[in-house]
Amino acid sequence: MQESNIRKCFLAIDGSARALLQARSRLLHEIAKDRHKVVACAALDRSMSDIQIGDIEILRKRYRQLDIEFVKLDMSRQGINPFEDLMTLLELAKLVRKLRPDIVLNYSVKPNIYGSVAAKLAGIPEIYSVVTGLGYLFSNDSGFKTLIPGIGRTMLRIALSTNKRVFFQNADDRAEFVSKGLIDPDQTVIINGSGVDLSYYSVEPFPDGPLVFLLIARLQHHKGILEYIQAAHTLKKLFPQARFQLIGPFDQHPSALKKTEIEVWRKQGDIEFLGGTADVRPFIAKAHVFVLPSYREGTPRSTLEAMAMGRPVITTDVPGCRDTVLHRQNGLIVPAGDSIALTDAMREFLESPSLIVPMGRCSRNIAEEKYDVSKVVAVMRDAMNI
Repeated sequence: MQESNIRKCFLAIDGSARALLQARSRLLHEIAKDRHKVVACAALDRSMSDIQIGDIEILRKRYRQLDIEFVKLDMSRQGINPFEDLMTLLELAKLVRKLRPDIVLNYSVKPNIYGSVAAKLAGIPEIYSVVTGLGYLFSNDSGFKTLIPGIGRTMLRIALSTNKRVFFQNADDRAEFVSKGLIDPDQTVIINGSGVDLSYYSVEPFPDGPLVFLLIARLQHHKGILEYIQAAHTLKKLFPQARFQLIGPFDQHPSALKKTEIEVWRKQGDIEFLGGTADVRPFIAKAHVFVLPSYREGTPRSTLEAMAMGRPVITTDVPGCRDTVLHRQNGLIVPAGDSIALTDAMREFLESPSLIVPMGRCSRNIAEEKYDVSKVVAVMRDAMNI
């Protein structure tokens, strides 16, 4: 695009290059199609941190195909390290001064803080943020660990005060930010996650054969993976033909599961660990019931993808997760951290498989009515007046 034809420069900053490409790129691509210059600045995921230069070029190429310029951000995604975070802030400040964007949009906690501050220092008039989840800043750890989230929340409050609008992916997170005095309620806009592409994630017929349960998530304790494995261990004894699959990448998060742990469970025969994947559709198509027993989410994208493909969902009664399921209509809701309740819910599908088809159909209907990505993009573009 020639510089003379550019209407505005739009900078998106994210803590995850993969999430930005897979979950948020529809918004950026549509903005780019309207003759705006779009730059995506994002950190490589932990699971991507060892990729080679050639792989980064492949990543840039995928962004270019969407008319988006990609800039790699050096940023630690977890915890607060004063030196590392200062370097991140300086890097972002340098980029913002170079680009002089008209609009800056930040995704996830650290970009919400440092992207907002960098944009404010550069005098950028329009700053927006998306709260994709609460993360470590809202942990209940005691002692020194409580101090770090406290500092982070103070920084977040200051940073968000520079924003014209802040998008929340569920009402619970918005209420918590407001109750803690982190944001003015008039700044907030609620969106239904990042949405899901209903044509890309199309309805697939259920496979023949034994029931297949599927969990897709990063391999971290707070995703409820241990409860899922415990449920699989119990149910495998009662329904030996049933299959329990797990997909997800390893990373270095403090709550991450170890490869040795997963290997032990795999060898026991309770679960089928399928590793990470860039395309979940073939796996969802071969499953009957999607399971996400997470402790908290913004809006879980994996659940939306399963719903769009017509799968019933078992999830937890926590912010973000409970918004995706109407209990006993498109799935079942259980308490977080309760492996017995999760086992009972999964057993209900094994004993009453006739529930699967109508619940799956309801999931697709909810995805169409509430989570269509085009509707989410329209709300965000309207709020940003672009």
